Amino acid sequence: MINLSDEKSGTMVEEIIKIKEEANEFFKSGDHEQAIKLCNSALGKCKDDNLTCVLHKNAAASHLKLKEFDEAIKHCDLALELKPQDAKALYRRACALEALERYEEAYRDAQRALVSSPPDAATFKPLLSKLLPIVEQRRQQSSQTRDKAIRMIRRAFGEEPNLSDEDIETALNNIIVLARERAGVEALLEVGLLRKIKSLLEIKRPSKKELKWKILAVRSLSQLVQFDMKTCLHLGKELGVPFVMNLQDITYGFSGDAVLAEEALSAVQYLWQSILNSLSGSKKGEKPDPECLKINKSIIDSLLTTMTMSLNSRSITGEARDMILQIFTKNIDYVNLNWADKFVEIHGLQKLADIGAEVPELKIESAMTITPNTRGLLSVLMTRIYNNMYYDKARETYVAEIDDFLKELLISPDMDSKVRVIALITVLLNGPVDVGNTFIGRQGVIQMTLVMANSETYLEQRVATEAIVAAASKKDKAKSIINDGINILKRLYQSKNDEIKVRALVGLCKLGSSSGTDASWRPFQDGSTLKLAEACRRFLLNPAKDVSVQRWAVEGLSYLTLDGEVKEKLIEDLPALKTMLEISSHAEKLSEIVYPIIMTLVNLCNAYDKKEIDPEMLELAKFAKHHVPEEHEFDDPDFVVNRVEVLAKIGVTNCLVNLAKATESASVLELISRILNAICERKELRGMVVAHGGARELIRIFEKSNPQGKSNSAQALARIGVTTAPSIAFPGQRTYEAVKPLLYLLDMERSGLENFEALLALCNIAGESESCRRRIFDEKGFMMIEHYAYEKHTKLRMAAVQCMCNLALSEECVKAYEGENERVKFMVLLCAPSDDLGMEDTDEIDTMKAAASVLAILTSQSRKVCGRVLSDVKDPFSILMWLVANPMLEFQLRGVTIVLNIIKQDKDLAERIVGSPLFELIMVLSRQGDIEPPKELSKEDVKNKADIKQRCNEALRKAEDYGLIKKS
Repeated sequence: MINLSDEKSGTMVEEIIKIKEEANEFFKSGDHEQAIKLCNSALGKCKDDNLTCVLHKNAAASHLKLKEFDEAIKHCDLALELKPQDAKALYRRACALEALERYEEAYRDAQRALVSSPPDAATFKPLLSKLLPIVEQRRQQSSQTRDKAIRMIRRAFGEEPNLSDEDIETALNNIIVLARERAGVEALLEVGLLRKIKSLLEIKRPSKKELKWKILAVRSLSQLVQFDMKTCLHLGKELGVPFVMNLQDITYGFSGDAVLAEEALSAVQYLWQSILNSLSGSKKGEKPDPECLKINKSIIDSLLTTMTMSLNSRSITGEARDMILQIFTKNIDYVNLNWADKFVEIHGLQKLADIGAEVPELKIESAMTITPNTRGLLSVLMTRIYNNMYYDKARETYVAEIDDFLKELLISPDMDSKVRVIALITVLLNGPVDVGNTFIGRQGVIQMTLVMANSETYLEQRVATEAIVAAASKKDKAKSIINDGINILKRLYQSKNDEIKVRALVGLCKLGSSSGTDASWRPFQDGSTLKLAEACRRFLLNPAKDVSVQRWAVEGLSYLTLDGEVKEKLIEDLPALKTMLEISSHAEKLSEIVYPIIMTLVNLCNAYDKKEIDPEMLELAKFAKHHVPEEHEFDDPDFVVNRVEVLAKIGVTNCLVNLAKATESASVLELISRILNAICERKELRGMVVAHGGARELIRIFEKSNPQGKSNSAQALARIGVTTAPSIAFPGQRTYEAVKPLLYLLDMERSGLENFEALLALCNIAGESESCRRRIFDEKGFMMIEHYAYEKHTKLRMAAVQCMCNLALSEECVKAYEGENERVKFMVLLCAPSDDLGMEDTDEIDTMKAAASVLAILTSQSRKVCGRVLSDVKDPFSILMWLVANPMLEFQLRGVTIVLNIIKQDKDLAERIVGSPLFELIMVLSRQGDIEPPKELSKEDVKNKADIKQRCNEALRKAEDYGLIKKS
């Protein structure tokens, strides 16, 4: 009787063995990726433990070759689960651990491998011999580090006599330094650092010096959790999640220095973010790792829930609440975390709504404390959550959550609840505007807002005015408000209270600018916008210098400066401009002031997006009698250039750099990049941007901003890189950091100007050093640059070939041209003139010079390239003769250099040159000074002629050495 199951199993084993042997062949040939693929496919089918173990070991070997050490360790771990003493698995894991500098673990595995398989001692002993001195040295260092850790902890926590406050502070700082190394982390944890820190952080009502110590303790925790996920989990286990989350009360009872209290909360925020980054595998701004999220899901969800529950707690400070809002804002967009959906599920939106409805002046007993920044942070967070609701059902749930909260407030008959409703709607109008418009457009809400605006009560007037200002965000909404509220705003503008008056003024400014940049339509009568701008100016320059009032004045100008006349009026008003730049120094304390200042500057520079209108569509619109927007005469390029120059002279670049440092908002960074890009359009202003640190901030903006911000910052960097030496524009490490933004512009979706500027800047960087060229190759830039060498556009082709000329100095470039491709052929053909080439075709001539330079550099380094110059092209000698016989000495020098390099490579190649008419030209040029009458030449031409003659003579001597020619 035949057992079909056994027969099927045997067939499967044979198939897996066949796959294993095929993988081995790929491994031997060096195709390790394919070997890993085959091993993994076999592992998915294999049921035999012995065979599974072998496949894991083989996969580990391939990962080792690819330097994928973590993957190699995973496969070895799985093999050792099946066979704990397998020598090969232990040895391969030891090799991977050594590469990761985990020397003690590597030494342990190598020892176990030797014990498990003594006959293979010859294989294992070299690794053991290499690791033994390292391990011994590290043990000695570890012992010293442990002693140092004990000493620092005793000093930091006051366990030694006669210690001053400075001694304790120094010891705490030393603990932070110790926590930057593995040995230091292990020593600190071993001697009980976490227990000591917990005791320090539990101090209530700290004095100023104790709060300083607390800040240093929190920073040391941040350093520890950044080290690795294992350390982070250990910290969470030792201290507990509730304790870590309660650090939001770190300043509880402290009534001293406000700056120090803010520093303490910043330290806690950094710790929380570091914990989250460590648990989610998100390092240096990278996206969370799905594997890490899967492992740590429960603790990450616990952090989310705890922070959500704390949001509208009445027991925390307003600053702590802002800190939690910022943590959510920073992480809510990560799809892998999926915080947006979870946040809505656990009714976090209602907690945000509770904060948004908070009006401190109401003096409600159950009120929570908020700061001047809270409402702005809230609007940003609610917008981001709404943007993460990718389908209609989710957005309906979002609106329903807010609706439920508003209904509860509207049920109450008291006026305070109505004020809170309008306050929340204002937050929504400044955030997820679609949601805000949904509620402001509901029956009775606008009427309730207008009734409150007509009230004689200051608070009701103020809240209603802010709502009207926020509601007039779009042209269609503005018409509705104009019809119902314009007279109320005018009446409120007559108020004796400056806070009401300035808000009403902003409402009027917003409504008056609702036509945008269209000069053909004005909501108000002519001249009104200039009068409103003058009113904003008076508030901006008010003697009291009240920043909260000035902020509203700048916001009014940010709307009015869409009008060309207002732009020209403001650019002539230097006191107003300088005051606006001065108050930007309050950006850190009053984040709401940043956006209006930046928007005003964007408008003055005309750095906003402009729709390009197709001329045919324009004529069609006129024929159909549709309204056609018109640009103001003061928005012509000459006026814009003048405004940019005025702003640059009064120090706008310094202001922008400071504002960029003070914000993490991607949208604000984008606006800053627009202005800096507009300034960098002027060659003479680029040096000023570099001097004020603008290049450094542009690199940071590129990393942090949205796609539009990336484009603007990259183009600004390209413009700087075109006219400024890389060593000055991007000193030190920043030269490498500038490569990625420049390559970002080498995209077919970008404009030709952006491509061109990026190529020129990359050309300068490639000429800086070999490490810069290597960075371009590492970022896959060579292929992107080479693509533009095939462009029909002559300037793009010229810039690309010039850049490749500098890259040709790199060994990587030589390898690229030696490969099985037609790169050499293409470069030779680029040297050939077109039939209609004229002296006026400077771009074509520059391209030919650059192509000849590429060949001159490559032929000096590679015999293979020399051979291809003569073999890949149908008639190479006619092209080389055109170069060598060219009346332009720059071409002649390059041609002679290529010929010399080919002759110097070997006798066979030299023989082909000597037997051609090309060699006769070389002979003639070798005597050109002897047979030609002297001419009037420039210094450069004299040098070129001397170089040509010298290289021709060198070629003759080499041919003579080969025995191909004799002296006559």
